[in-house]
Amino acid sequence: MSLCRPIILPFAPTPALTNSTPSTLRIFADFGLIGIGVLMCFHGFVVTMLYQAAIRGRPEAIILFGLAVAALVVSAAADGFLVTLSYWIQAVLCTLAVYRWPLLGRSRSDEGTKMTADEMASV
Repeated sequence: MSLCRPIILPFAPTPALTNSTPSTLRIFADFGLIGIGVLMCFHGFVVTMLYQAAIRGRPEAIILFGLAVAALVVSAAADGFLVTLSYWIQAVLCTLAVYRWPLLGRSRSDEGTKMTADEMASV
């Protein structure tokens, strides 16, 4: 009798026709493959919008896109998007509070007083 266990265990039969991660299992059970497809398309749309906003230089989008990429990297081990939905809501609210809401109090007349780099160089 060997004291070592085999490294690769045999496959376990499952009653379902497909395999699903624990975070998407409820969605799959309730809505099937169409629900999973809609969820993944929505997820891809949101991350793409974050990417485009980050490319344009919006600071809140840069932070949220960085978090999305970090969650994507570890998604093979755990679902960082649906399991941590509360965290994502808090991250969005915090970045908006820091980068967007203080700007709402600024008047439009302040924008007229800004000088471009070319105008500053010519003065």
